[in-house]
Amino acid sequence: VEAKTVKDQWLLKICNSYNGSLNAAEGGYISSKTGNSHGFGIINIEKVAAAYQGYVKTDHDDHMFTLMVAIPTGKEE
Repeated sequence: VEAKTVKDQWLLKICNSYNGSLNAAEGGYISSKTGNSHGFGIINIEKVAAAYQGYVKTDHDDHMFTLMVAIPTGKEE
């Protein structure tokens, strides 16, 4: 997990390993976890970022999933 402020953006980067198999549907990802052991949900994170005029980017390779969030701080340097 990395979090920092660059210029007028608050940036968050989360990298998480996975087993190499992703469940994707309708341009998004679906958790394979059941019960209460899964995260906040990318859709919810996207809603929060959009509410603050930010954005979310996701990326993955063979065994690493990366979520990046950028939200304006409201302060210009």
